[in-house]
Formats: sequence, C-alpha cells, structure tokens
Amino acid sequence: MIKVKAYADLTRYLTKESGKFEVNFDNKGEEVTVEEIINYYGIPGEKIQIILVNGLHSDEKTIVKDGDTVVFFSPVGGG
Repeated sequence: MIKVKAYADLTRYLTKESGKFEVNFDNKGEEVTVEEIINYYGIPGEKIQIILVNGLHSDEKTIVKDGDTVVFFSPVGGG
C-alpha cells in the first residue's frame, strides 16, 4: 500500500473514495509512478503545484512502492 495525501483544493479528489484527505492506494505490491496515482484519482495535473514522495520534492515520473507516502499540494493564494 502507498499512502496518498492531498491538501487545499486537491482534497476533493481523494474524498470521493474515503471522505478523508488521506487514502491508501493499493499498488498490489508493484512499483508505480506518481503519474499513475494522479490518473487513478482523476487529479488534473495542472492543479498540482508540489509533489512530495517520502518528504522529498518529486515529479510525475517518480517511482513509488509499498510503504511510500505521496503528498499533493495545489497552488495556494493569499492576500
């Protein structure tokens, strides 16, 4: 399992499944790319500003495996 978290405007893509901002992605023990996870949850790529894998800045081509944590952040505005 891969833990997937989303913050700000991206939480709604995960809440469809669990009602939470954090879900477990069943990768069936195989390595997958961050892009595969994004596509699975239907998150529009242009809405993702920051991707972290195990706390390190990453991108869509990063490979993840069992036990990893992937976090998505959208752009944050303020005033």
